[in-house]
Amino acid sequence: MAELLEVGCWTTVDKVAVDYDGLRGWLANFYASRGKLNWLPVETLYRLSGYESKLSNFRDSLSNALDKLMKSSTPLCSRIL
Repeated sequence: MAELLEVGCWTTVDKVAVDYDGLRGWLANFYASRGKLNWLPVETLYRLSGYESKLSNFRDSLSNALDKLMKSSTPLCSRIL
């Protein structure tokens, strides 16, 4: 598939990140597929993620997912430093 696209028009995502579930999985894949990390407003992440609950619930889930992605047990390829 990559041969069909121009260089720089695609990225790879580590298998570890692909295997995460829920919001943690979405965050790991979303940021792994970005060339440059930019902080986005919570409302933007909420909209992009397709999370199906209230924004206040999303904030709690986002905080939990980020905590998991910051743990030392998370592989470096997916860890948020």
